[in-house]
Amino acid sequence: GVGSILYTLIIYFALGTFPMTVSSFFFFMLNTWVIALNSVLFANLATNLSKSMEIALLIAPCYWLWNALVMGFITKYENMPVYYAWTYWISYLQYGFYGAMLNQFQGEEWNMCSSLNSGTFSLQTIIDALTTGEITQVATNLLNEVQTTVQDATAFDFPFQLSDAYCAAANQTDTTLPKFLEEYLPDQNTLKTFLPLLPTFLNAGSGSGEPKPKCNELCLPVPGSQLLEMYGMNPEANKWGKLGIGLLFLAVHFTLMFVATMHAKHYEKR
Repeated sequence: GVGSILYTLIIYFALGTFPMTVSSFFFFMLNTWVIALNSVLFANLATNLSKSMEIALLIAPCYWLWNALVMGFITKYENMPVYYAWTYWISYLQYGFYGAMLNQFQGEEWNMCSSLNSGTFSLQTIIDALTTGEITQVATNLLNEVQTTVQDATAFDFPFQLSDAYCAAANQTDTTLPKFLEEYLPDQNTLKTFLPLLPTFLNAGSGSGEPKPKCNELCLPVPGSQLLEMYGMNPEANKWGKLGIGLLFLAVHFTLMFVATMHAKHYEKR
């Protein structure tokens, strides 16, 4: 109990992504306590069932490892092989993990933002590059800038470059997106004629008198419901129901431990 309280006080506020509500805080603490107590009860069960410490140290980790395997974090339920997917429903860690995810992400949304490089994204810079025949290069720079901005917003480095993406079709050579754009744009003389007029048309406005929107930051909305669906979870599920099932596992583990304790009296341990 004390360990669960200390763990909650440290983790809940350190991560900064949990809802700052009293009910969510106490749910996290109760859910942590239920998971920990289930694990301790099974450890005692394994000890009482075993005639030696070596056997107990084999049984308990195998049970916990199986729970971790089918709880839904490593792989979703629908991706599990049929011969052990059914054990998903009898894993106490699955209900604890499900409840923790609902508590953290249900009904939440985060905006991950990063500043844009105004020099790269300015209209005049793009026009100048296109009129000097650097179409492929300007497209590459734009894609790289978008990727850098997204990586800064998410604090995650992609293992690929957007500018290396290519278009594939039958009976043609693969064409990168920058090159694809160059193939579809008008010839250089046409670009030099019409592109310098583009700012004039854009600045004319719609006549509504409203200022044009600016983009100083690129923001990515991250709905908690989509994070839950990514793990194969129902965003509308009831987290307290998952906690209730965890409490039922407490009763099961305690009953089995009690029976094992009675059984352990009949043989000598070493």
